[in-house]
Amino acid sequence: MEQYVATKEKYKDCILFYRLGDFYEMFFDDAILASKELEITLTGKDCGMEERAPMCGIPFHAADTYINQLVKKGYKVAIGEQVEDPKLAKGLVKREVIRIVTPGTNLSSESLEESKNNYLMCISYVGKNYGISVTDLSTGVFKTCQIQQAEKVVDEINKFQPSEVLYQAGVEQVEEIHAVCERLQVSHTEAPDYYFNLETDEETLKRQFHINSIEGLGLKDSPACVASCGALMQYLHETQMSSLSHINHIETYSVDSFMIWIPQPDGIWNLLKPCGISRSVVLCFGYSIRQKLQWVLENCVNLSNSHSYIRMRLKNVWMQSKRSTKS
Repeated sequence: MEQYVATKEKYKDCILFYRLGDFYEMFFDDAILASKELEITLTGKDCGMEERAPMCGIPFHAADTYINQLVKKGYKVAIGEQVEDPKLAKGLVKREVIRIVTPGTNLSSESLEESKNNYLMCISYVGKNYGISVTDLSTGVFKTCQIQQAEKVVDEINKFQPSEVLYQAGVEQVEEIHAVCERLQVSHTEAPDYYFNLETDEETLKRQFHINSIEGLGLKDSPACVASCGALMQYLHETQMSSLSHINHIETYSVDSFMIWIPQPDGIWNLLKPCGISRSVVLCFGYSIRQKLQWVLENCVNLSNSHSYIRMRLKNVWMQSKRSTKS
């Protein structure tokens, strides 16, 4: 249990799934909480204490289903995995947390909606400006903008409808941020101060995007964007603990330059139906369409009659998806 307790100490804000053989086990408060939320049996384990430690577990091959249930409710799940072969281990098998799953970083195919981006958002406040950055880890989309009007921060949350929002301590409009996140059922967390150190953020971005200066990202005069983008990347590195090479570009945008449209599969089908494309095909290629959704729909705000334009672009995406699937 000493190994478990030492690991749990590092991830106090997570439910720790601790791999023991063919199961992920949870102990103490995590076990009590998980057994209630997942409706699984709570048992106990002798561990040298006066009372048995509360314990529950799930089969490792079914972990995604249980993780999705917890993450959907706003919890973070730390995956503690065996990192050496038990047959070769001397003494206790070494275990480490290899990934933290959060609402905005969940890559399980069961949790991703075919026609909706799973956005993670970060909000910073530098000087008199707000930095907004959003990413979809499943597609590599990464966008940022800098705004002055406090009320537009809430507008951006409404626009992107992220699964998770990180925000800087002391940011104005915090009550409004909480209110809109509660209304949309979005997980929201105050990020630690060190995420928003500008020097650290610049270095983080330069390493991620293989550049010598943030000028190469178009962020020289946007320190609030640097803070939000750098903080977001630090969060991704700390939770994913793996290569994020597919995030290789930051797109700057203006809050008035494009709209976000989040249709259900039926919504996509209604637009594609006049093109002679069946609903079953739309469902089949839903992921590819979701991957290209922002490319298709952004910069449409000023198009007064954009349905025909959107149909044309969506049909192009469908054709590209069909060719790439065949290949």
